[in-house]
Amino acid sequence: MRHSHLMTKHPLEWVRALEVENAQLRQALVSRIHIEQAKGVLSAHTTITPDEAFDVMRRAARSQNRNLHELARKLIELRAAPSKLLAELGRRDGRAKA
Repeated sequence: MRHSHLMTKHPLEWVRALEVENAQLRQALVSRIHIEQAKGVLSAHTTITPDEAFDVMRRAARSQNRNLHELARKLIELRAAPSKLLAELGRRDGRAKA
């Protein structure tokens, strides 16, 4: 059982640990949804595939010392402005190079 180590805890501690885990899993799911949406935005505004879009976002986040999820949320916000979208990725040449 995955949570067998929790069975030795007091029931309230067990419930609290499950609540914390649940919140973490929900946040991870929201983060993943934003990243997938941002991949779609980049693919729609450029000639790159969703997999290449992920690589572009990952490199941009790393080079800008930013969280990938935060960058993805910003790209979703800028989806109607391709030039701002590319600027957010640190690209000034009009391309999202994979």
